[in-house]
Amino acid sequence: MGNIKVSKPSSDRKKNNIRNKYNATADFYNNRYRNIQYEKYARMLNDVKLKGRILDLGSGTGLLSDFLNKKIIDVDISINMLRKSKNKNRILGDAENLPFKNNVFDFVLSFTLLQNLLGFKLFDEVKRILKPDSFFVLTILRKKYTPTVDKELGKHFLILKKVDCDEDIGFICRKTYK
Repeated sequence: MGNIKVSKPSSDRKKNNIRNKYNATADFYNNRYRNIQYEKYARMLNDVKLKGRILDLGSGTGLLSDFLNKKIIDVDISINMLRKSKNKNRILGDAENLPFKNNVFDFVLSFTLLQNLLGFKLFDEVKRILKPDSFFVLTILRKKYTPTVDKELGKHFLILKKVDCDEDIGFICRKTYK
């Protein structure tokens, strides 16, 4: 696997289906979705001053890394997607069981990942790895969004802003000392 680090694999059926889907689409993903994703990144990160240690959770082919042109860490469940990334800091891993110590990231960015997961365990993991007073920026496909997302997100983070991203709904949140 070259320079891709591997974390603990998942045995969850839905995750395996998602992994297989993205492994199968990796070769044409960038051509199909680059412009859509770049528009989302621009809308969500327009007023955000990214600094410090940054994680792209559900990074896919590394489009966000290319867009930001910053040193970030990519984590994705699909080996074929990660192989397409130019980013050297790539980890094959499960967003709900991250291989990081507590309180290590200043920003966790996660675009269009949440709808691929069952429940909201992701929020526990992101809260665990974020430093206090750090930020979580995420989007979810509008067609998969329900008000439960706001409710569950609000249990873990302070929601600073909700953003319309056309096919997605986005949130800019901060980890607080609740």
